[in-house]
Amino acid sequence: MKVFSIAETNKLYRHMKHCRIHEQVVYHQTLQKLCNAIRDIENNLGEHAQEEFWQEILLELRKFRFILYAAPIPINFQLRNIIHLLKSSKKNCELLFPSSVLRLQIIIDTATELLDTPDNPMLERILELVLPESSSKIAILLKETYLVSIVEEIIKTNPVLQNVELVNKYQLRGIRCYQKLFVIGPHYWFPNYIFRTPRTEEVYYLRYSWIPDTWVKKPIFIEPVSHITSTDTTTKSAGIGDAIHKNTSERREDLEQEKVPEINWHKLSAKVLKSTLDDHTQETVLAKLYLLAKDQAVFLEASENAKVHVLDFETNEGGDEEEDTQQIKRIPINKLQPGMFILLRTGGGGDYIIPIANRILGEMAVKYRDIQEQWKTLLKKEVDVRGLLAVCIDLLDYGGSKHVNETNLRYWISSRNIRPQDDKDFSAIMKLVGLQDKAMLYQEVANKIETAHRKAGFHIRKLLIKQIATTNLHEIHKKGYMEFELLESDGGSLTAFRIEHISPNSSTIPASRIGHPVLAKDY
Repeated sequence: MKVFSIAETNKLYRHMKHCRIHEQVVYHQTLQKLCNAIRDIENNLGEHAQEEFWQEILLELRKFRFILYAAPIPINFQLRNIIHLLKSSKKNCELLFPSSVLRLQIIIDTATELLDTPDNPMLERILELVLPESSSKIAILLKETYLVSIVEEIIKTNPVLQNVELVNKYQLRGIRCYQKLFVIGPHYWFPNYIFRTPRTEEVYYLRYSWIPDTWVKKPIFIEPVSHITSTDTTTKSAGIGDAIHKNTSERREDLEQEKVPEINWHKLSAKVLKSTLDDHTQETVLAKLYLLAKDQAVFLEASENAKVHVLDFETNEGGDEEEDTQQIKRIPINKLQPGMFILLRTGGGGDYIIPIANRILGEMAVKYRDIQEQWKTLLKKEVDVRGLLAVCIDLLDYGGSKHVNETNLRYWISSRNIRPQDDKDFSAIMKLVGLQDKAMLYQEVANKIETAHRKAGFHIRKLLIKQIATTNLHEIHKKGYMEFELLESDGGSLTAFRIEHISPNSSTIPASRIGHPVLAKDY
């Protein structure tokens, strides 16, 4: 939870009470015709939409439509690529889905009409509302951070917009405020606080006229507000506590909301696996894919025991270390949420904890690591020969705790795990692999390695706190990433990446692919 000063809080309350919301409905007849044609073919395909032939076509059409709805860009943006895809698919469509050829042709014809039309209706409306001589703080809120680089190239060529800032939803949780904020897209794409606790004096909420939106604004304060104004049929203004009423034609509750295109996680996973190195280890782990800022993606272990360091500016929940203003925490990976900043090694290679822990262990580091590897190798052989379930049953027979299960067993074998947390489980493993006579030695070594890792983690955290103390938090939210050099600790460098999206499903991958961020565009 963010903590604001009294002055900052008062400023936010003033904005909540006096901020005015202006709905801007933008029109474009030919673009509406194209989008309706896309919607028509989606609705008429029915179950055929799941066919492989249509998957790529629909994905590209939805992405194209979404970008136009979500960013003030020219209508013909990437339209040539769309037309090429559709034309190259038409012949197969005639063979496989003849009943859909006419609808596909309508999309091709309408898109061709727009090909030489560099109209930018959203941007034109913004320019109408931004006075050339204005020196006020103005921001444009975009739904997805990858749109920032696209829009930046467009607005940098317009002198009127040189001082306009492009922002994401995370930046609007802080103390920075604006005089005008342009929100691009239907309201339901954005968190409630954008409109309920605005960091601006005026909100201009832009959407195309055919995008359904039945939004009704509910009051925050128990105070009557009666200053609803309406300047014309395309613009409606209301105080923060007012209801925004829609025309009868737009109030139908059965209108389908405009969805953000789903990420093709299967395609993205294949791309990430292809881009990362594989040491051909036989060890595999269950992992989830995380889409990060800066067009990066990374696999992280899906085990309930795995933990990771994060910079969490959104919530105070889930940490197991002392809290501080910067909220550097080590939390279970399954507690990660979009908006958190995950720390990954991006300079020096490998796990950033191990080199520091080895330095703490000193000349005994190699010996201790070898001893640790011995029991893991023996345990892995048992699993390879008899399977996870049979080994789990034996561990329980040898006095293992309630934590013995196939998931945890796989994690105990992993090189990323030092030892089971419960001594009963460690003792059971020693008996299973025939090392019960040396159990005390192996447990002592594991404890020393664990202590060194804990000290290394505290050291990393201490170094990060020093650097974050001088970091502009507004900037890190704007960029979505920040690199931290840890040269004095032989830790190379760490980069904090904001988590944008998390795959809903897990998959089994080589352990060598874990924790290595790679470039992942066009998902």
